[in-house]
Amino acid sequence: MEGFAYDKEADCFTCPAGKQLPFKSFDSDPDGRLSKRYSASSRDCRRCPRKPTCAPKSTKRKLTRTAYDAHYRRALARQQSRPGRRMRRLRQRTVEPVFGSLLQHYGLRRVNTRGRSSAHKTMLLTAIAFNLKKLLKYQSQQVLRLAIALPKPPAEQRLLSFWRTYYRQ
Repeated sequence: MEGFAYDKEADCFTCPAGKQLPFKSFDSDPDGRLSKRYSASSRDCRRCPRKPTCAPKSTKRKLTRTAYDAHYRRALARQQSRPGRRMRRLRQRTVEPVFGSLLQHYGLRRVNTRGRSSAHKTMLLTAIAFNLKKLLKYQSQQVLRLAIALPKPPAEQRLLSFWRTYYRQ
């Protein structure tokens, strides 16, 4: 693709020899990704002196770009801007280590539920577990020992408090 200029209005590429490669069709690969195919006419390529280096094994030059190329280029420009670089550094410090921990230690390389809502619930529960673990890490040892050493109330007292909570008016 080096040396091929893209014209946004005409939606075509121009080769180094000055010939146009207009948009021909949308294609999809076996993975289902959508792409756009551009190709020159075989008559233009047959007479071109650059054909041995440009399209040695075919009758004409073909280019394939993703259908979302404009979006990719816009996102890349945003990432390479000054605010984009700042946001990336902030994300690398805050969010990415959490995702790494979830993948590595919590077994979330794959979510074993069906449906988006179930996957969302799984992620929420995992986030809660991660945050609780983080909270416990920064609690003082004295508070932790006190919380662990609290005696459990007897079963009768638990039943009585449950009854008072839900059945009393």
